[in-house]
Amino acid sequence: MSVGSLSETAAATGRGSVRIGVDVGGTTVHAVAVGPDDVVLAEHRMPTRRGAEAVVRDIVAAAAAVAPGVAREDAQGASDALSSRGVVAVGLGVPGLVDRRTGRVRAAVNLGLDDVALGPLVARGVGVPVVVENDVNAAALGAARVVGETDSLALLNVGTGIAAGLVHEGRVVRGANGFAGELGHLPAHPTARPCPCGQRGCLETVASGMALSRDWPVASGHPAVDLLAAVRAGRPRAIEVWTRFVDAVGLAAQAVATAYDPAVIVLGGGLSALGEPFRDGVCAALDSRAAHSPFLRSMAVAGRVVLLPASPPVAPLGAAAVAQVAAAGA
Repeated sequence: MSVGSLSETAAATGRGSVRIGVDVGGTTVHAVAVGPDDVVLAEHRMPTRRGAEAVVRDIVAAAAAVAPGVAREDAQGASDALSSRGVVAVGLGVPGLVDRRTGRVRAAVNLGLDDVALGPLVARGVGVPVVVENDVNAAALGAARVVGETDSLALLNVGTGIAAGLVHEGRVVRGANGFAGELGHLPAHPTARPCPCGQRGCLETVASGMALSRDWPVASGHPAVDLLAAVRAGRPRAIEVWTRFVDAVGLAAQAVATAYDPAVIVLGGGLSALGEPFRDGVCAALDSRAAHSPFLRSMAVAGRVVLLPASPPVAPLGAAAVAQVAAAGA
């Protein structure tokens, strides 16, 4: 996949063939314009602001910034005519509980959104159809396209929390009520720490950035990066914390494999930036369990685990894939 300049976008795609994907994270709004064959034509990032009005404005501005036919510095004033600039649809990946039919978003705590008609509000601003999807689900679609496995894939998203996005035959697996993949609240250690969900010992309390920040607090910088450096330096306490963390992520991968049996399990989310040491640690934990269980050995879970590539931008690319639903009906 390639990334072109804004000036190249219109020429490369022609009119009426551009989809825009916007990933709305807790810190960054990340938008891409995508042409045929999932070629990323333009990309734009901006800080995330909280509250419904600010989030809607920022999504509209980010979409305008990557749309064809206008320079970035002029995008703020050109956000109401994306259909006239070759854009057929916009897809959004947002945290929280998403109603795909109505575009409403609930419980997106980090964005300050609760029961907001995000899809219709953004559609009013961009002038083209808008489809809203949970951010991990959208990222799983992007991962499936980047990795090249659309038949059966799970994205294990390890960030502040932990959750899985599931893709089967090119489609997101959501379950009856949209809770498929919410394994962060699967109790792994029933007598362990309390979880904000009201249970005790959920996977999220041991296999997440939140857990690492608590177990390895640092005055500045990133706890996970600092922890990995301390592990490499041979510090016993760091090795203990790291081992507990990768073992818990391994348990999450095992849970996904047991429940869903995907061909590929992609380690994604913010902590995937730790790179191969992260994957190696998780695979070692899986192999250690398998050494004592013929059943786990037969599953060969470690052999399915891959690291999310650093590029192209998977989350907004997946949001652009979500936009295909609207584009097909346009």
